[in-house]
Amino acid sequence: MALIECPSCRKEISHNAFKCMHCGYEIKANTIESAEKVEQKVTTSNRRLDYNKIAKMAIVVGLILWVFGFIKNFILENHDLYILIINAISFVGLAIMGGGLIISGLLIILYDELRKHN
Repeated sequence: MALIECPSCRKEISHNAFKCMHCGYEIKANTIESAEKVEQKVTTSNRRLDYNKIAKMAIVVGLILWVFGFIKNFILENHDLYILIINAISFVGLAIMGGGLIISGLLIILYDELRKHN
């Protein structure tokens, strides 16, 4: 039988004990609470990783959409008015989506950094 020291009275007790037989200090309840706190910290750090991944993906996708819209509108020119209008509309849409994703990604990174300091 392994013995541990009671955190309250410092006397030796069984490692399987739920309470200290000398002072009544609850051993197992405190161990469970400590384990739950550690689990919460791990979950929080995993969330931070997810924020960074989401932010980076949003920025990359936003840049791709923005560049695609720019190339489609200004490099692949068609002189037909109907095609020009469609290209302009698609460029504006892609630019708005791309810009929105870039800004969202930057805001997520900023939010994550502010959470780390609090």
